[in-house]
Amino acid sequence: MLAQRWRCLVVDLDTRTRNLQTYFGLQAANVGISDFLDNPANSLEAIQTRTRVTNLDCIGWSAAGAKPVALGPLRIDSLLRSMHSHPADYVFATLPAGTTGDTLELFTAADIPILVTTSTPAVLGNVLEFLRSCASTGFSGRSVYLVQLLEKENHRLKLELKMGS
Repeated sequence: MLAQRWRCLVVDLDTRTRNLQTYFGLQAANVGISDFLDNPANSLEAIQTRTRVTNLDCIGWSAAGAKPVALGPLRIDSLLRSMHSHPADYVFATLPAGTTGDTLELFTAADIPILVTTSTPAVLGNVLEFLRSCASTGFSGRSVYLVQLLEKENHRLKLELKMGS
């Protein structure tokens, strides 16, 4: 795990599932990513929460900020600047499924784009559609890391990493 060697931050930008907070056993915080999006003068460091994993912090949703938030270009720009200037060595963001403009813009702005998926035909078809949508934004020619969830064993996921372009 990266957090054993480097300082990492995970940001949950998926309002629909909040899986990231659940995975780390975190309750909804008093202040979350929606508060940052509403007032970008807040720093990401001020709203991050420590997880049980050393060197891994999380920014999730506050109980009040559970409603879906349309980001738009100004919020995305502010968020990306803050993520790039954060002192963590690696910043990961979960995004909602689908091909909305916000999701595509955030994914294509990643220094290292990673897709995590299962290998069912329907899901892989959605992955292909997503990558085509990314390509239509000028993203083609870049490598994408595809992480395939293989099986769940004692709440630890086995992952397989593939790289393609």
